[in-house]
Amino acid sequence: LIPLLQLILNVFSTCAALLLLRIIQATQLHPNCKYLLTFWCTGYLSLFLAHGGISYLNVTSVLPPTRKIGPPLRSFLIDISVSSQFTCALLEIAIASERLMSAVRPLRYYNSGKSCSILYPATGLVLSISAIFGYLTEVSSNHFLDAALILIIDISTLTVNSISVKYCKKRFEMLHGKASLNARYQVREAQEVASSMMRSYIVCFVFKNFFNGFVLLGCAYTDEQHYCNGLIESFPMAYHNMEAEYTGGLSGTSCFLLCWLMWNHPRLRRKLDLIISTVMFVYIQVFICIVFHFQGLANLMPISNKSTTEVICLTLKNTESDVYFEALRKTWT
Repeated sequence: LIPLLQLILNVFSTCAALLLLRIIQATQLHPNCKYLLTFWCTGYLSLFLAHGGISYLNVTSVLPPTRKIGPPLRSFLIDISVSSQFTCALLEIAIASERLMSAVRPLRYYNSGKSCSILYPATGLVLSISAIFGYLTEVSSNHFLDAALILIIDISTLTVNSISVKYCKKRFEMLHGKASLNARYQVREAQEVASSMMRSYIVCFVFKNFFNGFVLLGCAYTDEQHYCNGLIESFPMAYHNMEAEYTGGLSGTSCFLLCWLMWNHPRLRRKLDLIISTVMFVYIQVFICIVFHFQGLANLMPISNKSTTEVICLTLKNTESDVYFEALRKTWT
């Protein structure tokens, strides 16, 4: 039952990651910020897919896993999970740093395009570091090293993002009446991203490191036969339950982080509301068509093509820029 529930959780998390990817691509953000958020969301997508593959193997296998080593596919999925976790953690530092730097010279940054000469080498560096960390922690089977590295990276992320939130807020107030609208727009955008992710970072930090500490109690390292040995020798939990607790907890906290960003970032939230309203409108139309069809009253349907077009136009009446600058106008006044 537990692997099946995990599989359902990872399917839902995968859908959330795909939805956020679509929303990011449809939202007006600076190219650098959009690139980092896309890369970051793709990292979590690979994490969910890896955990979903592990859950599927557990559901279809006759016996639950009793040790860390397993079939080649299972070991490969575990390696992807560990590397993806490091990738996303490092990218969270990069996102917080990018938001901080964008507020230093906002007008110049606003007018600049994608910094390919910086982003692409940084992408290769992040992937290389993640692969090295994943290899070291998996080959050595030293979960202390894994947990310690994640803890250090998460603390760095919280520190940099906290500085970014405070600096962007102060910078936005300093530019009042002293800079162009584009400059203030850029600082406001940086503050929105940093502020939207701060609380979720704190929640994920607590739960992620709680799960890591729990795993260390039962599986701090493995022996020559790849059986777990923990801080507590007679830890009363089988390996497959510990694995389920860890992967399920990590998937849950990661999905929470993505959903929190979609829900609390103003422009991402507006795109989400637009998608939800569009989908609900289509479902309602289909439901009405089915009901009237079975009642033989299709010709008396109260919603015509004209009214349908009017509703869609009404939904899309205000563009993203209109809504955003209206919010800025209220802030400035």
